[in-house]
Order: sequence, then structure tokens, then C-alpha cells
Amino acid sequence: MDLFSNFKTKQSLAVIGAFLCAGAAQAADVQLYGVLDTGFLYTHDRLENQGGRFQDEYQGTASAGSLVMESSINYGSRFGLKGSEEFAPGVRLGFVLESGIMTDSGEFKTANRIFDREAQLYLESDLGRLAFGRIGPVSGSIGAYHQLTLRGDALDGGFYWLTRNVYDNMVTYVSPDFAGAKAYLQYSFETNSSAGLEGNADAERYASAAITLDRGPLQAVVMADTIMRSSTADPRLGDAYSVGFGANYKIGDVTPYLGFQLGRNETVWNWVGASSFLSANYLAKHNVSGVIGQFDGWSTTVGALFENMPGTPGANIQAAVFYGKADGEIFNAGKTTEKAAFEEDLEKYGFIAMYIFPLSKKALVYAGGAYTAERMERSGADIDHDTWQAAAGMAIAF
Repeated sequence: MDLFSNFKTKQSLAVIGAFLCAGAAQAADVQLYGVLDTGFLYTHDRLENQGGRFQDEYQGTASAGSLVMESSINYGSRFGLKGSEEFAPGVRLGFVLESGIMTDSGEFKTANRIFDREAQLYLESDLGRLAFGRIGPVSGSIGAYHQLTLRGDALDGGFYWLTRNVYDNMVTYVSPDFAGAKAYLQYSFETNSSAGLEGNADAERYASAAITLDRGPLQAVVMADTIMRSSTADPRLGDAYSVGFGANYKIGDVTPYLGFQLGRNETVWNWVGASSFLSANYLAKHNVSGVIGQFDGWSTTVGALFENMPGTPGANIQAAVFYGKADGEIFNAGKTTEKAAFEEDLEKYGFIAMYIFPLSKKALVYAGGAYTAERMERSGADIDHDTWQAAAGMAIAF
């Protein structure tokens, strides 16, 4: 597991984000932009299987280490096009097309999609912004409208949050600013255009609402969202719901962050999967073609951004600790009339820190480390999984 893969650190936002937004206020402008991030990642895993029931290959302790070149450790590598046209005073029509790439291999981040990160057309005026297309949700960690991790996570997008993807067929409304407060409303008629009929019950749909506050040194957000399951999905799964809160407060060169998220009927947490620690041998032995799980749980993080470190002006450190807990049921995916095969309790905790040193307005280098512990109890079998990671790399914007 790559603990760094979804992070977009605050220094990246300060150094690279401002550059990417340059020129957006001009009329009739079109801009090619991007970020390239490549580094080296060392991972050491230790897995201890105390029960032996669900990992038939071995019972006991196993450990392994690896060193790999990795894309997007500190900031998501991407390229994109964006532009806008002011066709009436104070009224602007614009677009954003953005594609994730793997700088270590040259591949697109997502197969069969060119603009996987964002593909939106928006209309903006004094009444707010109305956007249409493939858009990231307020509770996600990608796109122009993500707010929970931006405001409540010192590293803006850790793996301890609920998994929320970029969704197709999304309508997003952002209200005007009212004394520092804004409202966000989103609805996807079909989260994935390759499944179901758009707007119908057989399509998976998504909806969210959020309120943000920017008042001097304080930034905060409260939000709620839901994933409405397709009528053709496993009937044992209910609609997913989550609520979240995030806030940060700048005190000189130090900005503390606090984030919290609660989820119900979630099939996947960023750190929870139904097939966690289930071996291929176990699945074959018990005639299970696959598994699907449904979890209730919560996660929280406390962290801080430390700017202008002594002796290295402009350098920053982002650090966070996190804890998450969930419980749920695991089903045999091939037998929809069966009850749960077993119950599962999980918890995860750890810390992460990243040091960022800007080389210029467009380039930076970074180094960091992380530790995470997963503890799982499944029908009397206990499995512990510990992961240590260290990373270093560089990023540049264009």
C-alpha cells in the first residue's frame, strides 16, 4: 500500500497551485498546464497472522521490503487544458479538462479515460458557479470542488478518509460568498457512464451538500453525502451515507488541522476492503469467487503545517496523526441470497510527515516518512499488518 499516493501537500498548493491558477481571470484565455512528480518510495511490510484461518499460505509472521520509482508521491501528476470566455459583463463560460498520468511509465493514470481527473464545463456569475461533467466531490481529494481534505487534513488527501471517486454526469453548484460562507450542492445522475441508464434506478447516483467558511485565519467545512446504490447491485448492500467536518486555523507560521468523518454502509474505506488479507488459496478452498463487504465506521486526523522552518526560509513541514475504526459484514459476492459469511472489526492508526523545500516558484523537492498499523479481527482470527514507508522526490509545474 502506498501511503503517500493520494497526498497533495499544502506546500504544493502554495507553490504549484498558485502557478496553475495564473491567468484564469483573463477573458478568452486557454491554458495548457500540468504537474510532474516523480520520486523513490521504500516500503517495509510486516504481516502477522495469529489465527491462520483466512491466510492459508502461512500462519505466523511474514515481512518484506521494496524500493520502487513512483509517480505522484507528493502531488498528483497531471496535464490539462482550461479556458474561459466572458460573454457578458460579469458572466463567464469556462472549461477544465484534466488527465492524470504516471510519470514513471508514461501511462495514463486511469485506463480507457483521457480526462479522468476532471472534465467540466461551467457558467459563473454573481449568482455563483454552475458546473457540469466529470467532477470530483466535496468529500474527495481531487478536483476544483474538494473541500473536506483541503480544510481538515494537513496533507490534503490521506488514505484514512472514505473513498470517493471522481464521478461522471455530475452537476455542481457553488453559491456566492456570504460573509465568508459558501454552499456547495452536487448530484451525479450516474457515477460511471458504463453502468446503468443515466438518471434511472439501475444507475448508481451520488449527492452531496457542504458549507464552507473562510473568516480571517479560520477555514472550516461541514458536509454530508450519499451514494445511492444501483437497483442491480447486491441487494444486501444499503445506500452509503457520510458526514464530515474539517477546520484549520493559522497562527503565525503554524496552522493546526482537524478532520473527522463518519460513514455508514460503506463498501470501501481508503483503508478498508472486504478482501483485506484474504488469500487466493482461501477463496479457492472455500469456493468463493469474490467477496463484498459493508462497513460502518469513522476516522479522524490531527495535524499541522509548519511554514518557514528555521535556517531554511520557504521550507515547510506537514505532519499528521490519524485513527480510524470500522466494523461490518463480509458476503460471498457470488451468492446474493446468503447472509453474511462472517463479521469483521478493523482499526487503523499511524502518522505521516513530509518536508517540502521549494527550489523556485514552480519546482520543489520533498522527503517524508510514514507508519501505519492495521488491526483486524475476523470471526475469531486476528491479523496485524504494519507498514513503514520513506519517500523522496521532486515536482515541477508548467
